[in-house]
Parts: sequence; C-alpha cells; structure tokens
Amino acid sequence: MFTVHVGWDQYVYVGIDRLCADAVARTRELGFFPELMKASPYAAELEEPDVTEAADEGFWARVRTTLAVRKAVLLEEG
Repeated sequence: MFTVHVGWDQYVYVGIDRLCADAVARTRELGFFPELMKASPYAAELEEPDVTEAADEGFWARVRTTLAVRKAVLLEEG
C-alpha cells in the first residue's frame, strides 16, 4: 500500500506498508527529513469502512454524479 497526503502546512506524508531503508536513506541524501509515523494526520476517516464493489459502469456513473454535487471524491483501490 502507498499513500501520499499534503498537509495545510505543505508537509508531505508518504506512507508505505513496509519499511524501505534505502528510500529513507535516499530521502535524507536529497535534503529532506523523513520521520517514522504510525499514520498520517491526514488519513481519511471513512464513514463506511470495508465497503467494496466492482468498478462497473454503474459505479462510475455514481462517482460522476457524486463528483458533480460534492466537487470532490475519495476513491481507494485495494
């Protein structure tokens, strides 16, 4: 799993499901300051956890309708 969140303060939270020491080392070499965190403070709090459905045409029609009304949609692929 891989996630990226950008906070209001322009901090970038990159999450992965396993430690990657080489990536952390390279990030430091580039002048950034990686820190180990259990979760991003911007992680989504979903109202309906573990809801899954096929991404068929009906699904995408509902996404388009929701996007037109709310102006934003969060999709999570698993």
